[in-house]
Amino acid sequence: PWAGEDVPFIYHQIVNQQRPELKDGWSPWAIGLMRKCWMQDPSKRPSTKEVLNDLEWTCKRHNVQEHTVFISYRVASDSGLARKLADTINTNKPFSAYLDKDCLNHGEDWTHGFMNGLRTSKSEILLISKSSMDQVIQNGPSGTDNVLKEWEESLQKDTPKMI
Repeated sequence: PWAGEDVPFIYHQIVNQQRPELKDGWSPWAIGLMRKCWMQDPSKRPSTKEVLNDLEWTCKRHNVQEHTVFISYRVASDSGLARKLADTINTNKPFSAYLDKDCLNHGEDWTHGFMNGLRTSKSEILLISKSSMDQVIQNGPSGTDNVLKEWEESLQKDTPKMI
C-alpha cells in the first residue's frame, strides 16, 4: 500500500498507527483480514498459520475463494429454506452461495470451513427462526456456540445482510 515509500516513512506510519486507505471494491474478506492484522492488541491478531490457512481456502464445489452470499441457519427445520435460497442464487451466474452442505470441504474443521466461507462472502443471509432462537435459549450462553459465532462475525463485517 505504500509502494515507493522509504523504510523510515513506513516505520513511522506503522508506529503511529497510521493505516493505508481501504478502497471501495476491495474484497470484504481482505479488508477484514487487514483490520484484524492491524489490531493494536497483538493477542487479537491472527497467527501466521491462521492467515495462511485463510489465504489457501477454496470452496471445492464452486472452485472459488469468495462467494456472493453466505447462508447461515441453525436448525434442521430451516435447512429447506436455506437449500431453496442457495439453489436460486446458484442458478444465476456469476453468483454463488455458500451453504454448508455444498461448500464445507470434506474433512475440514468448522472454523476453517464455515468461518472462511463467511469471511470471504460479499453478503450474508442469516436465517433466524423461532426454532433457532429456542435452541439458543435452551443451550444457554456458550462461548463455543458455532452459529452464534457466525452471527457475531457477520454483524462485525461491513457487508449487506438479510436477517
